[in-house]
Amino acid sequence: GDRRRRHEVRRVGRGVVERDVLPRHEGGLERLAGLRGRREDLRTLVPDVASFVYAASEATYPLSRAMLLELAKTFSGIVNGGDVVDSLEGKWLERSFPGRLAVTPILKGAAEQVWTEAQKIQAHVRLFDAIASVRQIDVADAASLLFHALVAKDGQRLLRCARIIETIDEDAVTKA
Repeated sequence: GDRRRRHEVRRVGRGVVERDVLPRHEGGLERLAGLRGRREDLRTLVPDVASFVYAASEATYPLSRAMLLELAKTFSGIVNGGDVVDSLEGKWLERSFPGRLAVTPILKGAAEQVWTEAQKIQAHVRLFDAIASVRQIDVADAASLLFHALVAKDGQRLLRCARIIETIDEDAVTKA
């Protein structure tokens, strides 16, 4: 009990976070933000922007800017997706490698703590559509597509994924 709680706080304080040690209760994301010592809080974001961050936290692989812009379009309260992505970068999104952004490690999987199963499934549908909207994807993106289609429990998206995977450049597969 008490000893484990101190262990969780120490691990979070060092920035080493694993899902299995994170507290699982209502408002878990705000608690995690507090443990991390962040001055910002997701409560300061407008609801659709916060939902965008939660959805992005379900991504299995960092997203390109084009993918994030497509994801932003799915939230009616986000009018200028590029501005939103730019404002989130550094606080909630970070560059994981060239041309790719991911939620900060403290937020990875955050939707699991605050969203219903139906909301998480909708996030996977949105992520699938955002990734699929990009003309050329690499092998890691294809794996993400497959994962999001399966978690969304969406047969049509699963078939679409198979068609997209068929079009992946053979050189990209060889390099992977």
